[in-house]
Amino acid sequence: MSFADEVEDAARIAEQSARRTTTYPKGWEPRVEEHGDYAIAVSFPMPEQNADERMLLEGWRLDPEFWEIIDESLVANRWQQHEGSDLWLHQYKARLRKRTATAKANVDELLAGIGRYKRPKASEADAYGTFPVFNLSDWQIGKGDGDGVEGTVARIIDQIGKGEDLLDELRRRKTPVDTLYVMGMGDLTEGCSGNYPSQAFTVELNQREQDRVTRRLLRDAIVAWSRKVPRMVVGCVPGNHGENRQNGKAYTGPGDNRDVAVFEPVCEALAQNDEAFGHISWVIPRDEMSVVLDIGGRTTAFNHGHLPLGGGTPGAKAKRWWEGQTFGGQPVGDALTLVTGHYHHFSVVDHGPRVWVQCPANDGGSAWWRDATGAESRAGMLTFLSTVDGPNEFRIL
Repeated sequence: MSFADEVEDAARIAEQSARRTTTYPKGWEPRVEEHGDYAIAVSFPMPEQNADERMLLEGWRLDPEFWEIIDESLVANRWQQHEGSDLWLHQYKARLRKRTATAKANVDELLAGIGRYKRPKASEADAYGTFPVFNLSDWQIGKGDGDGVEGTVARIIDQIGKGEDLLDELRRRKTPVDTLYVMGMGDLTEGCSGNYPSQAFTVELNQREQDRVTRRLLRDAIVAWSRKVPRMVVGCVPGNHGENRQNGKAYTGPGDNRDVAVFEPVCEALAQNDEAFGHISWVIPRDEMSVVLDIGGRTTAFNHGHLPLGGGTPGAKAKRWWEGQTFGGQPVGDALTLVTGHYHHFSVVDHGPRVWVQCPANDGGSAWWRDATGAESRAGMLTFLSTVDGPNEFRIL
C-alpha cells in the first residue's frame, strides 16, 4: 500500500470516528454554511497537518474550480488522538467565497468613492416649523453579507443625495425646514468579533477601516444636509455592535462605545469652521443609552433597541421596556415617540398618544433576521416629519 493510500485510509477512519462523535467545541461543529457567494466551513477531524486548499474544498464537497479559501481566514485546531499516540488529528475552519465574488473590499477605493460625492451649492432657508428626522440605523460597515461593504456604501451615498432631494421637495411645498434632526441609531460598524460566532469570518474590513469609512460617510452626509437647512441637530445612541467585548460580553462601561465615538471626530473637525457649521448642534451622550429631545414640541426618545429583555415580538419587547421606563420615572418615559433600530425592519405601532417607530437596517441583508423571522429586511434610511401630533410622512430612502 502506498503512502498516499495509507493517508487516505487514515483520513477515512478519522472521519468515520469523528462522525460518531456528537460533541465538538463550540464553533467547531463540522459543517458547510453557504450564503450566496460566500460560505463558512469546518472540517471533520483528519490526520493531515498541512492540508491544502483543494483537499479541504473537496472534503467539503465544493468544487475547487469555483470556490476558494479567503486569505488569512483559515485556522486549525489539533489534538492528540490518544495519550501517548503519535497520531494527531486536525480540524480546519475557513471562510470561503466563489472565485467570481468580489474580494475583500478595497478601503482606498471606497473612500475615494465617498470623496467624489458632489455637494450642491448652499441655499437660504427660512423657519416654518417643519422638523424632519433622518435616522442612520444599522449600517454595519464591514459586514460581508449580501452585496457587502461596497453595496452598503453605495446605498448610503445615494441616500445622501435623496436626503437633499427631500429637503428641496419640502421647500417647493412651501414647508421648508425649521430644524433637521440626524440621529445615529447604533450599529454603524459591524465590529470584528464577539457578537456572534461567525462574525470574524464574515467581515470584510478590520475595525480601524470600518471606523474610517463610517466617519467619511457621516462627514459627507452632515456637510451636505447642513447646507440645506438653517438649523441642524446631530445626535447618536450606542448599539450592541459598538460595544467593546470579550467572550461575547461587554467589559467596559456603556459610554465606551464605537457608535458614539465615531461621531466625536466629525464633530471636532466641523467645529473648526464655525462660519460654515455653527448652526449645527451636537447631542453625543456620555454614558446614557438613550437620547431624549424636544422635536417641534413633541418629546421624542431614541434608543438602539437592544436593551429590552424577555420574549415576544420586537414591538412587544419595546412596549414592555417603554412602560418600565415610564413607571420608573425615567426621561424616556416622558416621550410620546420612541425610535429604535436593532431589529432590521421597518415598523410603526400606534399606542394611542404614543408611537413606536422601528428603523430598517442599511446593510446588505441580515441572515440573523431571515433565520429568526423568515422575512427579508428591506435596506434603507428611514425619514419622517415630526409634529406635536406625532410623526408622519414616513419614507425609506
